[in-house]
Amino acid sequence: MADDYSRIHSLHSEHPTTVMHPQTDFNVADVSSRLTREDVEILTGDVRRAYNFGNSYTELTKSRDPLLHIMNKCRKIPTDDPKWKYTHKRKQMAYERYGYITGISAATKVVAADTVITLTSQTVWNDAGYRKVLGSTINSETDMYANASLPTTQDTAFSLMIMGDYKISGNMHNLIGKDSDDAGFIKLGAPGTSPNFFLPNNVLQIPTGVAPTSGNTKPTGYARVIIDSVFSLSILSSGTGNPVLAEGKLLNVRLVKAPDAAAASPTSLKGGSWSKTTAILFDVSHSTGVNSLAQKLVPARTEVSGSAYHELSGFGETYRTQPYSTDFGLNQIFKGAASMSGRAMTTVKKYEPDGWKEEWGKVSMDVIYDMAQTAYFGEQFEDANGVTYTEGVVNFALANGHQFELDYATKDIDDFFDDVSALNDKRLNTDLGKTHGMFVPTATWNWLRKIGKTAGGTFNANNLNMHSSFRAQYLGFTKTELGLPTQQILVDGTILNFMLDPHLDGTYVKAMCLNMQGCSIRPLIGNGKNRDFRILPGVKTEATSGDDYRVDLITADVGFEWGLQEGFAIWT
Repeated sequence: MADDYSRIHSLHSEHPTTVMHPQTDFNVADVSSRLTREDVEILTGDVRRAYNFGNSYTELTKSRDPLLHIMNKCRKIPTDDPKWKYTHKRKQMAYERYGYITGISAATKVVAADTVITLTSQTVWNDAGYRKVLGSTINSETDMYANASLPTTQDTAFSLMIMGDYKISGNMHNLIGKDSDDAGFIKLGAPGTSPNFFLPNNVLQIPTGVAPTSGNTKPTGYARVIIDSVFSLSILSSGTGNPVLAEGKLLNVRLVKAPDAAAASPTSLKGGSWSKTTAILFDVSHSTGVNSLAQKLVPARTEVSGSAYHELSGFGETYRTQPYSTDFGLNQIFKGAASMSGRAMTTVKKYEPDGWKEEWGKVSMDVIYDMAQTAYFGEQFEDANGVTYTEGVVNFALANGHQFELDYATKDIDDFFDDVSALNDKRLNTDLGKTHGMFVPTATWNWLRKIGKTAGGTFNANNLNMHSSFRAQYLGFTKTELGLPTQQILVDGTILNFMLDPHLDGTYVKAMCLNMQGCSIRPLIGNGKNRDFRILPGVKTEATSGDDYRVDLITADVGFEWGLQEGFAIWT
């Protein structure tokens, strides 16, 4: 790939070294003018000072660029490569050892080995494929897992098919507002979700309800089983190369606590007539209220809830977790040039006496604003010319975060309660308010505080219309430790800090919740060189070039890192 030097001014056809194409032929070596010294002469250009503004360049623009200011002050992680990788660790908690029962065998029917099923004329994992699995012949038994109810006699041996809905490697979960049509959605049983934490001698608790009819049932009781043995289940496509469509575990179990005979069906199963029909398989997406994680999915989960061993038993089996996920980012080079002729710099103006100072300040603010805009809306990309572009948080959150709706005419505290209780699920976030910030455009900022009813509605009016005794849960205006004004609302036991963010004005984003622990700015720093936001004065002057004007260069080589996407949400 050839570098494009058309945008720079060079002398004698000399070209600078680039990251993509390091210069190996230096042509002419520097020679010291002192015969008594071996080191070369320090050139004038090398001692011209660069003003590195580091963590201070957003002080004057913090109200305009709040996100950039917070990252610049608190979340700056240097990188020594313009193309960088990063790793996030998500520990698997004890309560995350769960799965969804997707099949039940008849009493006394158990499996003896790992099972591989190849589905005829099936290239995707969907309802049709799942029904074929239920009708497959396993252990010489047709419809091995097509039962709808658990046995009811204590100590009965039987087998369960069980699947997961999150990636074991990286502990990656599904997101609110995403469904099976969205990229990145994790289907129940998808490759990489096989629950490896179900072990012999584990005791499982199975929520049970009435026999499945048109939808998922709510628990009216529970059963408990002990695992005797565990085998893997792999479901292959009949397409080229037989790729894996789905996977799970087959558990041989014995009944410890029988369910009530009238409510013997696991709540994860559904369907009008059970014969080879669907389970919760493609209904694992969730949003708020009755479709939230707490109200919809958790009541369908079979969890590890103990262990039981014989008196003379050994030390048992264990499992390994892989809590790390990786991603990559790119830096982007931002530039602005302040230039002015020597005569213009010398002329004293009536309203702006020092024209050069005005020019220098304007260009600096332009570069900072451009960086902030990119921090919101950038697209990570490397073009055919080797130019790298960094990613913005809106782009990242829309693709990888939770999504909610905010209708100014109807949204009230109850709606926020549903949203935040889903987002702030205590299984995943212990205290969202301490680590997350709510960034909102001017329209939402005003909507939160207006008292009277206006066209389109206000937050106060929407709430006060609910009941005459309603008490608004406002904590009022305050400021963050970095001096940013906020509005605080108490929702679901956590304080939401709303910050006015003009960068969201004119967009379809009405609010954006960010886990600040997953947001970083990555300046390029290495080998004694610092390419954070800096100003290089006098890169061209009359004394150095003979041209009667001066150029100061304002530049930065930075990228933006976004991670822990389960803590990102956008309201539109």
